[in-house]
Amino acid sequence: MRQLIVSMNVTLDGFLSGPHCEMDWHFRYWSADMGEALCRELHKADTVLMGRVTYDVFRRFATQPQSVLAIQRDMYPFFDMLNRHQKVVFSTTMQQPSWEKTELFQNGLLQRIRHLKMQPGKNIQLYGSANLLRSLQKHQLVDEYQLWVHPVILHCGKPLFQTRAEPELLLTGKPKTFSGGVVLCRYKVQKAGTLNDAITND
Repeated sequence: MRQLIVSMNVTLDGFLSGPHCEMDWHFRYWSADMGEALCRELHKADTVLMGRVTYDVFRRFATQPQSVLAIQRDMYPFFDMLNRHQKVVFSTTMQQPSWEKTELFQNGLLQRIRHLKMQPGKNIQLYGSANLLRSLQKHQLVDEYQLWVHPVILHCGKPLFQTRAEPELLLTGKPKTFSGGVVLCRYKVQKAGTLNDAITND
């Protein structure tokens, strides 16, 4: 079965963004070696899940010529790879996707995700899209979290976990620290019937 990987930027106190979706803290700590690592992780996947807002942001960057992109040059390979990946966007307001290799679903979220996980292929990656994440968490469809932990404390905002029944997570591998101070930690979701293995070293 394919793995569904959630890749999220989070603060030390567990927030995905500020109360009004502020993400300025994320860009302050971005570094070129983070861009390289992001590309390596995306290479392990062939399908990307997104909500409408994340989809629109990524599409604008990925479909513009490199000469006019207002991003760091180390992000070009990431967006070029996104153009070639299958994209699945869930939205009740979008009428027609304008990015190649995109499937739009306005309902049937859980059935589609379960079907994707049963198909042959590489990992399925989720970026951003907090509302979509909530549904996946509620129905225990997440297999792994890749958390890009920033040295920031917000005190309030949109938390990574909202429910009291939070999943049991197992840290796998050594956390990776980047030059800007961000730390990448990988956590496997321990589901019913799985064994709690010891932390492994990559």
